[in-house]
Amino acid sequence: MTKALLIQARDPEDPMMTHEYECFSRMTGISRDNLLAVNSLTENNLPVDSADLVLIGGSGKYSATENFPWMEPVLDAIRRIRERGIPLFGSCWGFHVIGKAFGAPVITDEKRKELGTLPVSLTEEGKKDELFSRLPPIFPVQLGHKDNVSETPLGAVRLAFSELHPMQAFRIKDCPIYATQFHPEMTAADMRLRVRNYLDLGYVNENERHSLQQILEDFRDTPESNSILKLFIQTFCE
Repeated sequence: MTKALLIQARDPEDPMMTHEYECFSRMTGISRDNLLAVNSLTENNLPVDSADLVLIGGSGKYSATENFPWMEPVLDAIRRIRERGIPLFGSCWGFHVIGKAFGAPVITDEKRKELGTLPVSLTEEGKKDELFSRLPPIFPVQLGHKDNVSETPLGAVRLAFSELHPMQAFRIKDCPIYATQFHPEMTAADMRLRVRNYLDLGYVNENERHSLQQILEDFRDTPESNSILKLFIQTFCE
């Protein structure tokens, strides 16, 4: 049975902390007994060495463009995971901190902010990758971000892109470390809940608030994207 660790970066009172845990448990198929969550804001000792699989999700209000005191242990843990060959999957903020751990700049770019269910396309490398090659060449994903990884991380290969961003997914070569800008752990209903909870974090600006209901209605389910986490576990953990 896979023992997984979920690294989170959220205020203790953030209701999305529990929601994020539930999303990862549901989409990985890993039960609560086998999925341990650790909040990096309050716990510097991240027990990655005892995990068969490590997951990193979103962060609420904390941007990877900043150097918070609690972030360096997360970056160190990511590098240690690579050294020990532990499977690691990161989404959204996880995508950003994995990129940062391997030397890629993380920037805030309001002009390239993406919010909604949008298509991504596989790169030629993605079409040959042992995980992403099992996905369609173009498939819809759940996106909600204004930060992005602006260069390919050291030792990484780019797997997917969108109309606005050349990098929506990457893999660190020769080890089971994957990261996606999008949320394979979330459905349309999950995204609606997340957006409603984060209205004041800048993801929905004043102009967009007037069309908020339409934004929420436009989210669509993404079964291909939602298959990624189970495929990742089947490929690298079983």
